[in-house]
Amino acid sequence: MSIEEPDNDLKDDKVWNSVIKILKFIFYPLIIFVLILFISDFFIDNEEKGNKSNELEFWSEFDPIVKQRIDNAILKKDCLILAEEFKAANENIERFKSSGKTSRKHLKLRSFVNKKMIELNCLY
Repeated sequence: MSIEEPDNDLKDDKVWNSVIKILKFIFYPLIIFVLILFISDFFIDNEEKGNKSNELEFWSEFDPIVKQRIDNAILKKDCLILAEEFKAANENIERFKSSGKTSRKHLKLRSFVNKKMIELNCLY
């Protein structure tokens, strides 16, 4: 009888070790997945907050009607109006350049409009 007991203990240990391995196989990736979701959500929220503050700062340099025209053109996917806004920003850049100055705000606006035109597949 005493010989069988160690065999049963060994079998129980093997079963228990197998159960633990299976649980590790299931729960470790799950824990890592949850951590990745939490961390990525944290960074996305912070990035969005930064983008919103940058956007507010960007548009504060322009008359609100400019933002409204561009936003409406983006919503309507009106490539013609976006092309006109691009052209107007470019003309302002050239006007500043001819007087020996630069206009960062118009460079940023032209870049913003160009990016939106590319996103909307506008051909110009």
